[in-house]
Amino acid sequence: PDSFAQQNKADSLLSALSASKADTGRVNILAELCRAFQSRNIDSARNFATQAIELAQKIGDKKGLALALKNMGISYYARDNQESLRYWEKSLAVYRELKDSSGVANLLSNIGAIYMNEADDKTAAKYFMDALAIAETISDKVRIATVLNNMGSIYNHRASTRQKALDNYLRAQVLWDELKDKNNSGTTSANIGEIYMERGAFDSAIIFFNKALKAHENSDKVAQPLNDLGAVYDSLGNYPLALKYHAMADSIGKKTQNIRYQIVALSGMGDVYLKQGNYPRAYEAFHEAEKIAIANKQNVLRRKVYEGLTKYYEKTNDFQTAYVYQKLLAAVKDSMNDAEQQEQLRSVVFDYEIQKKE
Repeated sequence: PDSFAQQNKADSLLSALSASKADTGRVNILAELCRAFQSRNIDSARNFATQAIELAQKIGDKKGLALALKNMGISYYARDNQESLRYWEKSLAVYRELKDSSGVANLLSNIGAIYMNEADDKTAAKYFMDALAIAETISDKVRIATVLNNMGSIYNHRASTRQKALDNYLRAQVLWDELKDKNNSGTTSANIGEIYMERGAFDSAIIFFNKALKAHENSDKVAQPLNDLGAVYDSLGNYPLALKYHAMADSIGKKTQNIRYQIVALSGMGDVYLKQGNYPRAYEAFHEAEKIAIANKQNVLRRKVYEGLTKYYEKTNDFQTAYVYQKLLAAVKDSMNDAEQQEQLRSVVFDYEIQKKE
C-alpha cells in the first residue's frame, strides 16, 4: 500500500477503536494498529500492542493474544532481535496451544529469520524446514513462499550453494506473483538481483533492483533496493550515484531504527569513500557500522564491516590494526563456514526431503 492508503487504514482503525468495546474486536484493532504505526511511530505501535496483550489476557482471547504478541515481536525485529525472539516464542506457544497450524508455521519462519541474522544457519534452517513442512500440509502459499525466500537467504551465505539460493528465490517469486503480493515480490526481487550482481550480471541486477524499488517506493523497505543499487553503481565506478543511494538508505534506516539498513548503507559508503581516497569519511562510516553491528549481534553483517576496516587500515599504513581486524574477520568467517555446521545444515534439508517422500 502507498502512504496515503496506510494513513487511511490507520485513521479507520483509530475510528474503529474509539467505537469498540472491551472484546475480541478491540484486541484485533489494537494489534492491527501496532502494525499500522510501525513505520510511523514505533513507540505508539508498541503501546497499541501492549494494550492488546493486556486486554487479550484479561478477557481470555488467546487468538488475539497470539496476534498481539506476534506484532509486538515484529516491532522489535531488526531493532532488538532478542526482544523480538522473546515475544515470538510466546506467540508460538499460544498458537501451538490453539492448534493453529498457519500461525505456528508463521512464527517458526519468523524465529528462523532471527537465527539466520545471527549467522546460526543450522538453527535457522531447522525452524524454516519445520515451517515449510506445516505450510505444505495446509497448502499455505504465503508461508511456503516466505520460507523459500528465507532458505534462499541461508543458501546465499555460501558460494557453493548460491545456485540453490537463486532457485529458491525464483520459486518464491512465482508464488508472490500468483498471490499478487507486491510487497514480498519486491523483497524477493531484491534478493534475486543481489545474486546477479555478485555474478557481475549488472544489467540483470539493476532490472530486479528497480522492480524492488517500485514495489517498495512508499515503504521503509525501499532501503534494501536503495542499498543494492548503491552497491551496483559502486561496482560500475559511478561513485556519486552509489553514495546517493546508500545515503538515502541510511537515512531511512535511522528514521525507522532499522539497524540492518544502517549497517549495509554505512559499510557501502565506507567502501566508496575508500575508493575515492576520502579516508576520514571512510573511517567514520566503517566505525559507525561496526558499533551498531556489535551492539545488536548482527554477526553476518560484521563480516562486511571487518572487510572494510581491514582495507581501511591497510590503505592508511596502520598494519598492526589491520591485522587485528583481519583476525576478527577470520573469526566471523569461521563461524559462518564451519564444516560441521555446513554438514548439519545439509542434514536438516536432507531429512526434510526424505520425510516429504514418505
